[in-house]
Amino acid sequence: MNTRKQQFLEDLAEAKDYPKELYLSLDRLDKRLKHEKRQKRLLYGGLPAFAASFLFILLLNTNITFARALYEVPFLSRIAESVIYNTSLKSAIENEHIQYVNLKGLHKDMPLNLPYVISDERNLLLFFEVPKVSDNLAEGSFMIQVESMTDLDSGEKIHHGYTISASGFDFEYEDLESVLSEVLISFVEVAMPRNLGLTVTLNHFGYEGAHRRSLGYYRYAFNLTLQDPKPTKILSMDQEVMLEGQRILFEELTLFPTGSELTYRLPSDNTMDLMLHFTKELDGVSMPLGSSGAMFQDLPDGTHITWLRMQDNYFSPPKTRTLVLESYSMVPKDRAPLTLNLAEGFLEENPYGLRFHSLERHEDGYSFFIETEGTYALPPISFITNDAGEVLHTTSESLRGDHLFGFTLKGSPPKTLSVEVALGPLITLEDPIFIPLPTE
Repeated sequence: MNTRKQQFLEDLAEAKDYPKELYLSLDRLDKRLKHEKRQKRLLYGGLPAFAASFLFILLLNTNITFARALYEVPFLSRIAESVIYNTSLKSAIENEHIQYVNLKGLHKDMPLNLPYVISDERNLLLFFEVPKVSDNLAEGSFMIQVESMTDLDSGEKIHHGYTISASGFDFEYEDLESVLSEVLISFVEVAMPRNLGLTVTLNHFGYEGAHRRSLGYYRYAFNLTLQDPKPTKILSMDQEVMLEGQRILFEELTLFPTGSELTYRLPSDNTMDLMLHFTKELDGVSMPLGSSGAMFQDLPDGTHITWLRMQDNYFSPPKTRTLVLESYSMVPKDRAPLTLNLAEGFLEENPYGLRFHSLERHEDGYSFFIETEGTYALPPISFITNDAGEVLHTTSESLRGDHLFGFTLKGSPPKTLSVEVALGPLITLEDPIFIPLPTE
């Protein structure tokens, strides 16, 4: 592989010359992909580093718009590296739907820059740059969070109606001058102000054993004036699909420059809670959904609504779109919690293929482990309560593939706990269900 890679890079050197900044972009990408954490964060499906480098070079050599955008706009090549596998955002950059805001913050000699944003009527993607101002920053990890937002036109703080992702990173290489980190804000129930004040925090932390310790805490203020958004396109669906006697109502597909949003609901007369897993076909080509998350709402009558985000191409839409339902999991709506006996080491008999595996005590708490017969896409337990009915805070992790899950709690382990099952084992459909998506 190294020989083939070297030969490829030698051949590339003989091809058409590109600006120096583009080759530096490739070099940064190659360095980052060699680090396992970065590779998992950047690559969908765990493609090898050489494959990612190859794709980036291929885009530069075959896509004139992509190459020109990287060359003409400062710092944009760094952003292109981070969105290379996101169809929506890559297309936005190609079509110059990215805003250069060039905001700079400083607190306690620690800079935080906000050079670029991408926005539409629903989503605001912030591209932060954290310069490496000291070798001490190589220690520990960082977390960027948007602490609060203010509508600068009205002066009112925005308290609800949105979701915000946090962004974590570390300085993985001594010669890395700065790190690019993205934060996504989605305005779900309120309109996005076009004049927006942000309070942003940067938390630098490390660990001593299992204990987290602060290495620095910084706060910044940024005032954004966003460009007018591209029009949102809402395409009606009104399709019903039956799955194991349960109804799924697909309502609409909403197109934004940052991606599409599929709305579907599970009616209140369903007897099962469902979790659905999709892929898609664009112009007949099968590919991952490219989901960047989902939002959920449970109505008082028992109806469950899902807004599923997925990658799309707003600027050059496909001729045909098809959603493919490939697998699912389900549990009865009226399921009762299960009793977990930690003292004797067993979990109440259940139809979900869940078994108690082990209990571990540590300095400030304990962890118990649940083994599964089938494959679970997510931890199978949602709520854990004690004998007093108090919901206990827990962290969970997947171990040994998708068949062993650990749950960590603080304090001493009680004799028993009550656990609520969140979902059942993953079931793959022998005949996938194809749902045509509307086109413009």
